[in-house]
Amino acid sequence: MNISSIYYKYLSIKKRNRATVKKLRGLGFFMPGIRYALLKLNGMRVAELSNETGYSNVTIYAALNGALTSSRVRETLAERLLIPVSELFPDE
Repeated sequence: MNISSIYYKYLSIKKRNRATVKKLRGLGFFMPGIRYALLKLNGMRVAELSNETGYSNVTIYAALNGALTSSRVRETLAERLLIPVSELFPDE
């Protein structure tokens, strides 16, 4: 796999994730459910994110549910899901 195909895949995933958020919000889904859907769509699990980021499962669950206000955790999740923080955590 060459650099251009990896970059194309990255852009494709990023575009898909942003479109998913927009569509599900338009259908009236709440953001915690959308965040969990993005994890599933990208083949991620909370336990894996916990191991890779160093945050506890509880911390990640709290952030996904919108109960955690730590900008560092939110930025990490947004980075992993290839979506801007402002779209992943709007009005929170």
